[in-house]
Amino acid sequence: MFGLDGGDQLTSNSYDQLTERWENLLTDEPKLRIRDAAEKLDVSELELLQTMQGKGVLLLDITPKQLASKLNGLGSVMSLVRNDACVHEVTGRYRSYEESSSPVGLFLGEQDIRAFFNKWKFIYSVTDNDRRSLQVFDEFGVAIIKVYAVEKTNLIDWHRLVEEYTGSDQSLLADLTPLSQRELPVNNPDPDTKKLKESWDNLKDVHQFNGILRALKIPRHQAFSLVGDEYATQLDNECIEYVLSQASQANIPTIEFVQNAGVVQIHTAINTKLVRMGKWYNVLDPNFNLHLNTDLIAQTWAVKRSGHTGIVSSIEAFDQSGQLIIQIFGKRVEGQAEREDWSLLVNECMARRKFSETVERV
Repeated sequence: MFGLDGGDQLTSNSYDQLTERWENLLTDEPKLRIRDAAEKLDVSELELLQTMQGKGVLLLDITPKQLASKLNGLGSVMSLVRNDACVHEVTGRYRSYEESSSPVGLFLGEQDIRAFFNKWKFIYSVTDNDRRSLQVFDEFGVAIIKVYAVEKTNLIDWHRLVEEYTGSDQSLLADLTPLSQRELPVNNPDPDTKKLKESWDNLKDVHQFNGILRALKIPRHQAFSLVGDEYATQLDNECIEYVLSQASQANIPTIEFVQNAGVVQIHTAINTKLVRMGKWYNVLDPNFNLHLNTDLIAQTWAVKRSGHTGIVSSIEAFDQSGQLIIQIFGKRVEGQAEREDWSLLVNECMARRKFSETVERV
């Protein structure tokens, strides 16, 4: 069975104890989400989910590519992708899936996703009262993507998928790697700054950028700090909220990229309803919700990279460990230069930062 260790059984006393601890926690905090509960209990989200296996939680014996090929038959669904600081929810159809021998899956259309199937280790069907979802986890038990049924979902095909791929032995337990072994970005102690700048100067396509960083073994946030203000300017962290609100007010369509180890989810639109709720800054539109915990933003950068049609500008935020939280671009049309209004907004943020630094020095 995909991603499982057949030697483990979901009958241990430790899981009974975990169930009791979770129930006690929910008594004190009844609205606590499972991811937050897992953090408080110092376990992975999947470990908590497995305490309900066989009772609304079904282990699916399905490969990532098999699942990907079935999604377009489900009609409209809500896909949720998140990392520690940002939740990205898109409602729409999986209209196309480009299958290849590559471990990277490409979905285009209303659901715009890049899936890294080598990270998809465990797949479950979850029914919580009337809420149905398909949930994918990595080797550490961290959620990669959750696909929820909505009003326009084709439930006939949904139930058919679950029935066809439900594992025959629901006592099997996922063989998880300890969370403590997750790799985090580590600064290169001896970066080749000259080569980095040369490579940046010679960029012909923004998609070459990640390959350059891999070749030079420089994490993204460190590269921004090395390359100079011409290409990357560190901003005040409040600029993320400013950029989203200004783009909305000026009717500038933006692209929000949110990723974790197993997937990048992308949404393109003019955002309309933006709301601050405590530490969360939110986009609450009919087919797109974004929830950004701005307290967890440690670095924000305005970035300029060359593409085949000119400069491509982005705003990118990182958490304290150097993990990418969110990237924001202006909507781009293939073969056309970047929108001028988006370029001006990013340039304004860069100028505000440089002006602030000048005032501080004076």
